[in-house]
Amino acid sequence: MFCAASLATGSFADDLGTADKTHASRPLIKGKITASGIIDGLEVAGIKCFLRQDKTPSLIVNEVHMGTPAFYAGITAGDTIIKVAPFNNGFQLKFSRSGKIYQAFVRSEKAARMLATSANDFNLLASAGHATLEKQTARSEDQKKLLSTQTSSFVTGADKTKLNLRAGDDKLLAYNIEFIIDISRSMNEIDGTDGLSKFEWCRNQVTALSDRLAPYARNVTITVFNERYQTAESCNRDAVLAIYQQVKPHGSTDLVDPLMARCQHALENYRIGSRPTLIAVITDGLPNHPHDPFAVNQALIDFTKKLSSSKQILITFLQIGSTFNGTDFCLDLDQNLVKEGARFDIVDTRTFGELKGAGLTECLIHAIEKEAAIK
Repeated sequence: MFCAASLATGSFADDLGTADKTHASRPLIKGKITASGIIDGLEVAGIKCFLRQDKTPSLIVNEVHMGTPAFYAGITAGDTIIKVAPFNNGFQLKFSRSGKIYQAFVRSEKAARMLATSANDFNLLASAGHATLEKQTARSEDQKKLLSTQTSSFVTGADKTKLNLRAGDDKLLAYNIEFIIDISRSMNEIDGTDGLSKFEWCRNQVTALSDRLAPYARNVTITVFNERYQTAESCNRDAVLAIYQQVKPHGSTDLVDPLMARCQHALENYRIGSRPTLIAVITDGLPNHPHDPFAVNQALIDFTKKLSSSKQILITFLQIGSTFNGTDFCLDLDQNLVKEGARFDIVDTRTFGELKGAGLTECLIHAIEKEAAIK
């Protein structure tokens, strides 16, 4: 079920649903252009569309296949496509939903190639002022702008200025947020978690944070682990729920590999002036590395020596369950990492009492505030 290494595509499905499909030829629109190219191109990325022939034809999303790039970009059935702009590694999608205009970036090189070819021939519904297909652009600065602003979860810049930030939202938005979630066998147990299993209790907390971030066009990265691990990037609420539906707690708690993989990824993608990364480790017990009980400690110590600043990354351990047996381990990482040879103190921890009392979102805000006060 899991791979020993994280998936670059960010999908938890074996088949991303991006295989080529053969379609019967579709009718011409107003005798000028055909919808085949854009519809086929979008379906490669997971978006199944149909052309609604009203007074002004509209291209409507009929279905989004689970586990595809479009699914993780937040596109849903019922969206009306307004504009598609292909890039080398995907396409920008402008669409309307419930009377509001949104945009998303969908990563799919194959779809981008198909859409770019189609764009040489026509602009879909251009004469009606609806969905247009722009010619492909290779301008790297445009791509960087799309990725850096994280438009993959449907809020435009203009919409953001109208939002009223809740207390602490500015702190959350200052970080790229990742979760490393324990799905070992013991997460099936009920342990002070309001009648839910620890696994289910954490699901509710993570989806609540996803809801909090959604108005700001911000998604989260999810890594689940037992003795293996798997990663999905740019997850909105629906994607988080899909992950929880696809995985079931089993196995042991080998934390060091997923933790260091995500730390290294954060370091490699950090640039001066960019957002640092907050990694929240959700676990209900001690990690049990097969060869070294102090593997996590030493790996984090070694990792800090690669950092040029303590502001590049923050790791917070969220303790799950009333009978959590890793308190001393977490406190040691929080309080003694520098004493043990680390270059920077990059670890925080929150007890289950704190987590249950304040909620996961507030605990993340408190961790950020604590680190800001220290640094």
